[in-house]
Amino acid sequence: MKQTDVRCGLTVTAPNGAIVGLYSGVPSGKNYFKAISPENAILPTATERYEGRISHFYENLSAGIYHYAASMEGHTAVCQIINYTEDKAKSSTQIDVQLSKLSGDGYESGFVMLNSKEFIEANLATEKTVWRDKYPHLFVTPRFTRPENYCGKHKQTTNEEMYAFIEKLSQSNKNMYVFSLGKSPKYGFDMPLVLFTQNDVSGSTLQEAAEIIRGNGKPTVQYTAEIHANEPAST
Repeated sequence: MKQTDVRCGLTVTAPNGAIVGLYSGVPSGKNYFKAISPENAILPTATERYEGRISHFYENLSAGIYHYAASMEGHTAVCQIINYTEDKAKSSTQIDVQLSKLSGDGYESGFVMLNSKEFIEANLATEKTVWRDKYPHLFVTPRFTRPENYCGKHKQTTNEEMYAFIEKLSQSNKNMYVFSLGKSPKYGFDMPLVLFTQNDVSGSTLQEAAEIIRGNGKPTVQYTAEIHANEPAST
């Protein structure tokens, strides 16, 4: 849709070639994209193409909770919740769908589900919530430091990226030691264990380091991360 064209209603814009559908309610189920039925989509009032983008316009849409689903060959499919308020129903609301290319290296699920900005602001944005604009020094893991044009925007952190990040941290922290818990059963990846201690355990095996730590009389705290393989930011 042309930038000068402003209509009262909801406009969902995506790249040409994308399949976009607007649906009532909240999506459910991990197999949502496999079960989605285009026949259940809300019919747009009008559809236009302009400068490589396709726009679907929905007029006289009642206020409520909706979601759109967008997919395109070679790209990550996206589903996002829309909190379409009374105020939005009386004005012009535009949603610009961005689809990132798949990297194709096997570290991607192929689709992502996103909460609406309104949902995040209403339910997650508290003073204690950690956001990138407020605490940028915390968002330094590989998932958040990739360039904007990175192929595979929603790709999970690879084992190589994780180990490189951990090794870089260990070089700048004299109390950090990296061990391996063994190999993952399916792919044979090293499973790292990071130990923080003021005891010198250089050159020790993991078992020897455990004995040294056990003997210092201090409590030992275990922190486990990367439980869910499809959570791309945890390390």
